Amino acid sequence: MSVTFHTKTGPLKFELRLSSIAQCKHVENFLRHCANGTYEDNRILRYVPNFIIQTGDPSQSGKESEPADTKINTTNGYISKEFQYSNARGWNQIKRGTLLTVNNAGNEDGLGSQFFISLSNEHQNILGDSSKYTAIGMVIDGYEAIETLESDESLNNQDKTKKSGKPRGIWKKESWIKHVEIHFNPFVEQ
Repeated sequence: MSVTFHTKTGPLKFELRLSSIAQCKHVENFLRHCANGTYEDNRILRYVPNFIIQTGDPSQSGKESEPADTKINTTNGYISKEFQYSNARGWNQIKRGTLLTVNNAGNEDGLGSQFFISLSNEHQNILGDSSKYTAIGMVIDGYEAIETLESDESLNNQDKTKKSGKPRGIWKKESWIKHVEIHFNPFVEQ
């Protein structure tokens, strides 16, 4: 399963390979959001250099993260065991390019729309917290789109750091994702 995100940064795009675990509710929810157009014209909600790019809130406020379809039950996976199941398949390798969903505490299954891409290999202990995040895929092509963002001087002001020395999240004002193209969606009848 793969998805291509076309960005508004010129002709740049990046492609994601999703976990092939058939009962992964988070993968199905993510693909439903892609098919529903949730991510089209989305802006970056949070960008922290050398840590993450977060997006996926259709309200653009950073406060909403709902399941793709509350009326349709997702596949027969077990949310409490999804991360452990994915660990057994090697999907717990949090590194640069890992795609993770933000677990929505307000939803029984933890499903929501917000997701992020890890920007380094250094944060496995934080991003590996299965109560907060679920790894569902990996960037497999198009790192140029991400690198263009990382090199944008307006987003990388080193003078704005927390007392701990960690960079603050910087909000991008214009849409970053232009269009989403699904290459294969096993959850939709063909």
